[in-house]
Amino acid sequence: MTSISQSSPVLPTTMAYASDAEKLRYSQELAAYTLRQLEQWQIHQALEQKKSESGREKSPRKGERRRSHSPKSAASDSH
Repeated sequence: MTSISQSSPVLPTTMAYASDAEKLRYSQELAAYTLRQLEQWQIHQALEQKKSESGREKSPRKGERRRSHSPKSAASDSH
């Protein structure tokens, strides 16, 4: 069993002499941790996508407001 755990990048070297029960528990904890990380990443991606979509919808309106206030953009629009 030790040769398998030593070659595995997932298990730290201290796990080489661990019992099968300890290895199983570690694997389950690692899987749960990885799943949490993936869920957090997916939530983050969804929020970023919503942010960028709402930003795209709002940006033309912001641009129009800026154009009306700024004399430079008004001058460039007239040319």
